[in-house]
Amino acid sequence: MGKGERIAELSLNAEGRADEGRLLHPALLDIATGWAMELINGYRSTKLWVPVSYTSVQVFHPLPDRIVSWVRSSGQNSTDQETATFDITLAMPDGTVCMEIEG
Repeated sequence: MGKGERIAELSLNAEGRADEGRLLHPALLDIATGWAMELINGYRSTKLWVPVSYTSVQVFHPLPDRIVSWVRSSGQNSTDQETATFDITLAMPDGTVCMEIEG
């Protein structure tokens, strides 16, 4: 954890790993882009925040079963606003970047 940023190691369970043929597994992508809600000032788990759009997405590699998700606040994120904005880097455990997501 850092000021305005968080890093997490995430992985698919056995059922997700058996789900072959997906370049960007939807369950892994969902949690990788939505896990750091504590970066929203005043966040409480009683309010649902979900990824609804991206400004820019660059895909360099398929997502492996294990990834590192680096989420950074890219705006003045607060619960008194309708939306929150983040920049996200998804990488392999060795640091190879798989995706860059802005906004």
